[in-house]
Amino acid sequence: MKNLLVCWLALCFMPTAHCQTPDNLANAEYFWDTDPGFGKGAALALNGTEVNTTLNVPTGTLTQGVHFLGIRLKTARGTWSPTQTQAVYIHAPNPTGDPNNLTAVEFFIDNDLGFGKNTVQKITAKGPEAAVSVDLTIPPTLAVGTHLLGLRIQTERGQWSATQLSPFVVFSSQSTNAISRIEVFIDTDPGYGAANSLAFTPMGGKEVTVDRPLELNLQRAGKRYLFFRARDTAGRWSALYPVPIDISLVLSVSSPLPTEGIKVYPNPTNGVFVVEFDGMAFQKQGTAIEVVDATGKSILQRPIPSFSGKHSENIDISQQAAGVYFLRVVEAEKVSTQKIVKGN
Repeated sequence: MKNLLVCWLALCFMPTAHCQTPDNLANAEYFWDTDPGFGKGAALALNGTEVNTTLNVPTGTLTQGVHFLGIRLKTARGTWSPTQTQAVYIHAPNPTGDPNNLTAVEFFIDNDLGFGKNTVQKITAKGPEAAVSVDLTIPPTLAVGTHLLGLRIQTERGQWSATQLSPFVVFSSQSTNAISRIEVFIDTDPGYGAANSLAFTPMGGKEVTVDRPLELNLQRAGKRYLFFRARDTAGRWSALYPVPIDISLVLSVSSPLPTEGIKVYPNPTNGVFVVEFDGMAFQKQGTAIEVVDATGKSILQRPIPSFSGKHSENIDISQQAAGVYFLRVVEAEKVSTQKIVKGN
């Protein structure tokens, strides 16, 4: 390969705390993958007490894939610095193909034989975020206990992704036991057996499907995670199954408030707008204006004084981000809701 790896070094080398001034650097050396020992690497010319320079390190005939580059410095007194190592991915010269298209999935259990040397399945996937589904067979002779599954993807150019590692457990009994409990929780795990239990019909060891409304006490809007797990009749728990969900708090009222006499302008707005009441009468305490964002979070609340006929309120949400908001006018158990669009 003709590729050159450009390295940057900046080091003020002081081998002992008793030195008053830094030692002069005599030379540096580097090696690929295997350390041959101090003084036995490939030499690089250096001099001075402090080095801030660019060095060209030839990649030679290194094969495509991940390699480790080691570099260390030596002073005029013959003292070596610690060895600095860096992982480097070597690409094939003049690669062809689309780097966003995926062509293969490779996996291994416990022992990685190297890129392309484990179990490889050919795939066809276009685009950097393409969904890929593959069948992985776990050997029936795999020993009882915890194991490590490694996965990586190859692109059309022959480049490999980083390896993703996932632990899994092989139990001693291969027989199928009936599910005895299914439980669910939001975000924080209360512990095995302490989460909300889901009612289901036992199927005597067969697959169980739960299809029923799920009631959860949610006090906070936004992105949350719903977790499921199951326990069998042998007392063994499954792994957690996470489901990301977006929560918007629904604002419910007993009856609507007429909106004919309520005007909001300008809308869309830059954040400052007027709420005008015409031909209405608010005499009850607790009447108020509220602005909430798209998740249901209240960002402004203001009481409305008693009035009859015409009245207006100036509202300022200019400090909020651009987006959709909702204006709520609340009188006792009645509410009027209007959408507000805020620009930049």
